[in-house]
Amino acid sequence: ASLETFFGLGLIVGPTVGGALYQIGGYMTPFAVLGSTLFLSAIMTAFVLPEHADSEMDAKDGASLLQVLKIPGVLLAAASIIFDLSPVVLGLMFVINGATYALTAPCWGWLCDTSFVPKIATIIGCLLIIFGFSMVGPAPFLPIETSLWLCVVGLMLHGLGIAAQLVASFTDALRTSMTPSTDVQQLLISPREEN
Repeated sequence: ASLETFFGLGLIVGPTVGGALYQIGGYMTPFAVLGSTLFLSAIMTAFVLPEHADSEMDAKDGASLLQVLKIPGVLLAAASIIFDLSPVVLGLMFVINGATYALTAPCWGWLCDTSFVPKIATIIGCLLIIFGFSMVGPAPFLPIETSLWLCVVGLMLHGLGIAAQLVASFTDALRTSMTPSTDVQQLLISPREEN
């Protein structure tokens, strides 16, 4: 859950800093700062990380336009044109999803570790994501007008659902892999016994 929390904190910092940089220096500034930071990180990584043997990587297909349009942030960016939001406020809108995720991931982790069945939490997370996606649009079958507060609530539900789904899925996968009857545990133990 702590890894998920820090991932969520990263989702918070990015849009906030990006919106502020846009406000300060215009359209190119966030890209220039990010590009420079990544370039310096790549140089540092070349010196810090040890060398490894080359391995073949499987070719991956790129995302289609429809997959990109299913991301709530993309819909939010399109909605920002309608709502005429400033860059800073738009950046803060992107923070809502990540902040909700970061704040609730430890709670879901605690619930799954103590009293909650992870599979139930995963189902609840899926339902929250469905409701969140439906509200961000809003979905065509809902007789609701598009509004800023509806997008905010939808993003909060989406962040809450993603936290439930990911944390519970990781917890469930870990528990399942550690039960004596699974082949996964044998795979994890076998290499150690050979050495």
